[in-house]
Amino acid sequence: MGVVQAEFNFSGPFWELITIINGDRWWSSIGMIIIGTFATAWLVSFIIYKVKISKFEH
Repeated sequence: MGVVQAEFNFSGPFWELITIINGDRWWSSIGMIIIGTFATAWLVSFIIYKVKISKFEH
């Protein structure tokens, strides 16, 4: 969409949103959110696994 906006010089609120989304800052934030969510989910599942395994060992 950013290529279309740049090629045809579209403007307006929708195209401003596309420009913001294509910016580096927005994508780096999304990347950190995805990585943080994955790491949190992994940590929670690891803790649950360890707790359940320790209950069965005793």
